[in-house]
Amino acid sequence: MRHKVMALAMCAGVSGFGLEFGSMGQVSAGMGGAGVAVRDSAWGLYYNPALLGSDRRTKMGYSFGIQFKEQNLLQLATIDVANLEKLPDTLTNQLTGPSSGGTSVTIGGQKVDGALGGMLNALFPSSGGTIDKDAVQGLMQEVTGTQTTCTDVKDCWGKITDPTALENLKDKLAGAATEGGSPLIGSIIGGVDVGKLPEIMKEVSSGNFDANTMLQQVGKITIAKGADSVIDKLLNDFGVVDGALKGNDVNLATQNGFVFQFAGDKGSRRVESDSLGTINVQEIDLGRGAVGIGLFASAFSNASAQIDPNNNKLIFDLGRKYYQASINGNSVTLEYLVTQSNLNGSIMNPQAQHTLYANALALVEIPIGYGHTIFTPMGDVNLGLAVKFIQGIGYGDKVNFAVGNMPSVSVDKNKMDMAQTFGLDFGLLYSPRFVKNLHLGLVAKNVNSPTINRTGVADTTLHPQVRAGVSYEMMDFLTFAFDADVLPNETLSLSSPKSQFFGGGVMANFKKVDFRLGAMQDIRSNAGEGLILTGGLNLFGFLDVAMQYGLGQNITIQGINVSNYMSLRVGGQFSF
Repeated sequence: MRHKVMALAMCAGVSGFGLEFGSMGQVSAGMGGAGVAVRDSAWGLYYNPALLGSDRRTKMGYSFGIQFKEQNLLQLATIDVANLEKLPDTLTNQLTGPSSGGTSVTIGGQKVDGALGGMLNALFPSSGGTIDKDAVQGLMQEVTGTQTTCTDVKDCWGKITDPTALENLKDKLAGAATEGGSPLIGSIIGGVDVGKLPEIMKEVSSGNFDANTMLQQVGKITIAKGADSVIDKLLNDFGVVDGALKGNDVNLATQNGFVFQFAGDKGSRRVESDSLGTINVQEIDLGRGAVGIGLFASAFSNASAQIDPNNNKLIFDLGRKYYQASINGNSVTLEYLVTQSNLNGSIMNPQAQHTLYANALALVEIPIGYGHTIFTPMGDVNLGLAVKFIQGIGYGDKVNFAVGNMPSVSVDKNKMDMAQTFGLDFGLLYSPRFVKNLHLGLVAKNVNSPTINRTGVADTTLHPQVRAGVSYEMMDFLTFAFDADVLPNETLSLSSPKSQFFGGGVMANFKKVDFRLGAMQDIRSNAGEGLILTGGLNLFGFLDVAMQYGLGQNITIQGINVSNYMSLRVGGQFSF
């Protein structure tokens, strides 16, 4: 069964796609994604062609990057289903085995070892490790407040039926579990109906404790995480499967590019004097900005599995007995299904018909852009236009599968489509005269909704994307910037069909070296990546590195706990 789950995760990991605003170059990537109003960057052609009119220097840049985002899929490969099936045996060993600590006692002539023995020893501190019927009868009389007698140990436990007495017994057992050094026992006691405690104690006193028997007797039990590391691993596995049911996704993207900006007018000064000798200095600027040309190569991939709605329950075969699991925060509830004799209704049902959606998109873009400045009494208005030739290669497929009958996974070249189209980007940047060094930007990308024709699946349309930004420059080396998607962007992800980023940061540019810090967040994402911290470092232009790291959900890859969102960009840029 472990290999079946691993195959499911591997199958999902090679498919799908979702296209967002994206990221190009290291400057914006290190400043929380802000770039629409950042003039001190070579990538104005990508973020806002109006920047070609505002900063007209000659610039060039190159960038290579990769981005990873995951939600509840990759960790499926780490689940050992065979080990899950042995949960009752594992629980028995953790309560009675030598690794559980505790001590060895006898109760009613039956030997009890491990943590359960330690609890009994704490529950009957004056017994010296030998607990007879009279000792248990004394406890029964204490919690019930009666002088009732019993014939043997099990009969004594069975006479505790009054709700108040049961609560008193629970308090006694919880205290003994704590004193006996077994948080796992305390978790079990706190997670069952108090009316089932006498049945648990009968099983404990039998001298042949079996967790499977106990689970069947109590019917339902809640175990909290943090009580036992071995059990925690199994509880985490239940949580991983539960998370995959609620939403799953794997995204891998790479965006790479080269850009060159040809300098525009630098402006000149004309000195005039009138008959009175007054000197008048006028700046001559025709407003002609820079021209930019680039080569952008990007690839986007995504995997999403849709679970069969008739087989979407967390029903597991645990030692040939069937239990339904439910997750609530840091605890897992297991309910014994008396009438269940197979995996019908379970995600693990070999007859289930789950669907794996596979899409991928590669884009090669050649944009040419121009920026122009219009001078007004209220400030400078920069307008920009970029025309893009787009070569698209698309792949799409969907596969029905069952966990017990995994299909072969391969990429069918016949399902790849290649098409050409054109895109248009418009940009605006306003620099008011009343606030020096403040810049307000707005860009609309793909305003013509370029479409990549597909065969056998729906065409891929690059919908318009609108983003606003603001930047402020001070002390000749500091730039503060902030960007926000005005409208949500569509993706092809089943789990997160929309994305909408906002973020910002600061850059300290010391010419030969610059540092960047920032943060950003996708408020539409369901992947749980949370706030994303960003940073970057540029050394002498040749080496420029930017990183992004999510502070939300973590995953484990090859035994290493990392964020489910990470991005790395490497490149360089120059201006002169």
